[in-house]
Amino acid sequence: MATHRDAARPLAQGMLALAAAASQLEDAVTTPSLALADLQDQLNCYRDLFERAPVGFLVMGLNGRIARANRAAAAILTPGQASLDGHFLREFCSGDGAHQVAGHLERLARGAAFDLCEFTLERPGGPPLPVRIETLNLGTPGDGPLRAVLLDASGLEELEEGLSLAASVVEHSAQAVIVTDAAYRTVAVNPAFTTITGYTATEALGQVPGVFLQAGGVEGPDHPILTQLRARGYWQGEIANRRKDGAPYMEWAQINAIPDAHGGAKYYVCMFSDMTGQDAAKNSLVQLAYCDSLTGLANRASLLEHLGRALSAARRDKHPLGLIYIDLDKFKEVNDGLGHSGGDRLLQFFAAALKASVRRTDLVARIGGDEFAIIMPDLSVEGAAGRVAANILEQLAATPFCEHGRELSVGASIGITLFPKDGKTLETLLNCADSAMYEAKKAGGNRACFYSPQTSPDFKQHDELAADLRHAWGRRELVIQYQPRVRLRDLRISGCEVILGWNRPGHGLLDQGTFSALVATTGMVMALEHWLLRTVTAQAQRAGAGGLRELRVAFGIAAPHFAPGHLAPLIRRVSAALSARAFVVELEIPESVIVRHSQGTVPALARLREQGVQLTLRDFGSDAIALRQLGAVPLTRVKIAPSLLRDLEGNPAAATIVKGIIALGHAFGLAVLADGVETPGQVRILAQYGCDEAQGPLFSAPLSGAALATLLEQAAPLPAGCDTVGRAGTWLARAVSRAIACLRASLRSAPRGV
Repeated sequence: MATHRDAARPLAQGMLALAAAASQLEDAVTTPSLALADLQDQLNCYRDLFERAPVGFLVMGLNGRIARANRAAAAILTPGQASLDGHFLREFCSGDGAHQVAGHLERLARGAAFDLCEFTLERPGGPPLPVRIETLNLGTPGDGPLRAVLLDASGLEELEEGLSLAASVVEHSAQAVIVTDAAYRTVAVNPAFTTITGYTATEALGQVPGVFLQAGGVEGPDHPILTQLRARGYWQGEIANRRKDGAPYMEWAQINAIPDAHGGAKYYVCMFSDMTGQDAAKNSLVQLAYCDSLTGLANRASLLEHLGRALSAARRDKHPLGLIYIDLDKFKEVNDGLGHSGGDRLLQFFAAALKASVRRTDLVARIGGDEFAIIMPDLSVEGAAGRVAANILEQLAATPFCEHGRELSVGASIGITLFPKDGKTLETLLNCADSAMYEAKKAGGNRACFYSPQTSPDFKQHDELAADLRHAWGRRELVIQYQPRVRLRDLRISGCEVILGWNRPGHGLLDQGTFSALVATTGMVMALEHWLLRTVTAQAQRAGAGGLRELRVAFGIAAPHFAPGHLAPLIRRVSAALSARAFVVELEIPESVIVRHSQGTVPALARLREQGVQLTLRDFGSDAIALRQLGAVPLTRVKIAPSLLRDLEGNPAAATIVKGIIALGHAFGLAVLADGVETPGQVRILAQYGCDEAQGPLFSAPLSGAALATLLEQAAPLPAGCDTVGRAGTWLARAVSRAIACLRASLRSAPRGV
């Protein structure tokens, strides 16, 4: 790899050749000739180039006396001096530089035709300047036999270090590097090339690399690799190759063309890595993600993925499908008696019995603990699922489990559900199979039960509810309400949470917990939350300010929004709400998003924070979140889960947990909001611990938009000097009564639904 000094040498050598030609011209001019005028013109041209050259140029005697110097040389040797004529080169050097120049001149005086050296000029009032001099000895006296090029070498050492570092990186890279000429012949390789392929550099030089070969020859002009290299100057992809010992392997290669002065390819640089280890690692990760390590069966994630695909195929082909849930009977007693290692061996024995009992097309999975499941696609008759269940029970009865010379009879409770008879969605089938399995266990175990709607009326209604919900939009049955929040320091409203409900005809407003669970299992959560953002923004714009413009309005955002590919639509919807300037946008995100966030989640949340969105961590304290994860996300506040407040008054341990959560939130510079406040005693304790905000039925039931606006306009300032509990009691009595009155008025006057 050429250094910068080597790259600069052609310029210096060209200037020396120019000097030699100029000297010959001077001799020719002094000789009578018919072309004297032409020679004089050429000499003048060379002298002009001499003066304007970008490098320093000197004419010297063997003793270093300067006969002539151009402007560049004067600027290098002594910036403040106009002429160097008559001065000696050593006058401008000191210390080691003077010794270097003396040795240089001595070598030329002994007859050397060419010599170079490097030295440092110590210039008064300025930093030392590294200089390089290259000198040609013409051997003729004249003004002096020496013609020298003087170069300012400052920065050359850093450039050389950079080039050296680049070369070192290539030498020590784990990726193989091959450099070829324009005809694809190898001119250089790095050590990693030898490590991966087994070929030494000597064996590779002059050969055409495998990426350019096909059937023993260089690729034809129509090959896609060469076509792309000519069109774009680069190519990358996965190719098959062989090592020196003949072993095949896959490599990921990148090829870049290095152009010449005319735009053609002068060199090709190919970098590649061995994919063998990566494929093994990929297979290992897939095994970990989709396989149960103890039994070798599919795990829960694999079961759900296969069940989704099997359901799609069953709907398309109109074939029934079976799902079986199995639970080992009295496994806890066996596990306690045999120990964990014995329990593990029992699970492995049971897994083998299941695999021996199913059809070749069935999938067996361990979904956790001692629970297993079987997917039976393409059932020709419904009775096939019952026969498989019977096979399992017969296999267990015929082959007892043996441990340390003891024989143990193993039983199982089996639940069977069928598509489309029992349910049409993945969630419904899972629930039905689980319900049927528990029916078998309640009946004494070691038996199989088909799902019956009478055993689980909730599951029977699930599909009907899901179907009705899909039409609720068009029927204007969805209801938007607002749950007020208050600041505990003054009990004024600080914001509200948007709550979506369903006023189902003939049934009234569906219980919020039932509605939320239904939405989660029907796959409609993201669509509904997008609709909610858009609708609330439009309503707020139509209503005008009305006390809402400065209000913080919180929207619950479910975890699926943060999966790869789903964040962008959410950000667009939030940006539209921000541009409307109808209220301050707050997003509530679940802890699971932070615990298992994807690579792009945190930067996306940071962009939202920069736009003015406030971010709240919902149900804080209900998941095992690491502190480093909490500090990595640009949050505004944390929201304490309602379950942590239920025992706040009577349980010292619960109070300690809540107190610690509040202190932790403040330590991270976050506000703390308590959800589900029901009693004045909870308010007193939360205020004592420094909690910032609270919401719950104690303060207000969820309100319509009109009722909330009225409440904001009517709320009076609290009297000074009251204690927190007194203020709470006084204000709550007034606020709740006003809220109820407003709510009744709005319900009488407003149309049903949204």
